[in-house]
Formats: sequence, structure tokens, C-alpha cells
Amino acid sequence: MRKLFITFCLLLAFGHLAKAGFPIGQGRWLLVPTYTQYNALGYWDESRTSNLYANNGKFRSSYLGLYGGVGIGRDVDLIFNLPYVNQIYTENDVIVEQLQTTADASIGLTYYINHFDFFKHLSVTGSILLPLYQGQNTQLLPGFASPGMELKLGLAGTNTTRLKDSYYDVEAGIRHYFNPGEPTQFFANATLGAP
Repeated sequence: MRKLFITFCLLLAFGHLAKAGFPIGQGRWLLVPTYTQYNALGYWDESRTSNLYANNGKFRSSYLGLYGGVGIGRDVDLIFNLPYVNQIYTENDVIVEQLQTTADASIGLTYYINHFDFFKHLSVTGSILLPLYQGQNTQLLPGFASPGMELKLGLAGTNTTRLKDSYYDVEAGIRHYFNPGEPTQFFANATLGAP
């Protein structure tokens, strides 16, 4: 974990030197460190009722990932994501369960359907999902422990007139896991940011 954290910090420190975008471009590459933290004080049960965890319970999941890609053609990129998670469940501020492991990696291809101009594009991505962990002896789970696949459509770009240099990324897709009884998930994401 320490080596991963140091690598993450170095990438952030020298990130301002990078010149990258999408499509990545033939012979070029891209690495993007990511960090996400999720906190919860309760859960949804089977009847869709919201419940608080018992004994002042709290759940926290920290996600550290490395997203990357290599341009293999003008309109095609090979992309990957390598994740690591740290999940903690506490009751009355005492750790009840903790899990630190790799999660579901993904590798796939992105095809850029249309370049509207140099500032926005439409893409379709197909990926395979590979669990990088074994079954855990805990109720905390990094994923479904099942290989799967994902297909998504994305629109991304930058605004050159208002909110100069801002960017947006909107995507929607479907994720299916292959083991019997595992779910099929529909998802949508929207991101707006500024460098």
C-alpha cells in the first residue's frame, strides 16, 4: 500500500507536466491516478427501506486506482484500470471488519465514433472485468468475484467559450457478470471539471 501511495503522490506532483487527451493517439500513452472515498451510515434492505447500521455503525470505502491507455490507432485506444480498495466497518468507533485488497480490473478497447471537432468526441468502449482477488472471509466485498463485461457510450469534451478550459464527460452503459446469480447493472456518470 505504501508503494502505491508514493506512486500516486509522484503522479500528482508531476501531473502538470503531462499533455494528454482523448483520443490518446497512435503510439502515445496516458496514466491517470484516481482516488474515491465513499461513506455510509446505513443501507437499503430488500424492501427498499433505508436503515441505519446498528450500534452507530459506519462504513467507509477508499478506492485507489490507476487508469491508463495506449493509442493503437487514430480512433482506437487500449484502456485499462487497476484498482485497490480499503474498506472499514465500525460500530461505536471500534473496527469490526476491515478489508484491503485489489478489486475488479478492467481492460478493453475504446473506439471514437465521431470527432465533432478538436474539442469533443463520441466513443464506445467494450471491456472485460477480471477479479484480482479470491473469495474473502468477511462480509466486506471488493466486488462480485466474477468475471464480466462492460459496454458504454461516452460523450466528452471541453468548452471553449463559457467556463474556458472546463471539461465534461458523460457516459452510460451496461455491466454484466458471468457467474450464475450475479447482476446485470446499468449505470450513468457525469463529470464536470476544471484543470
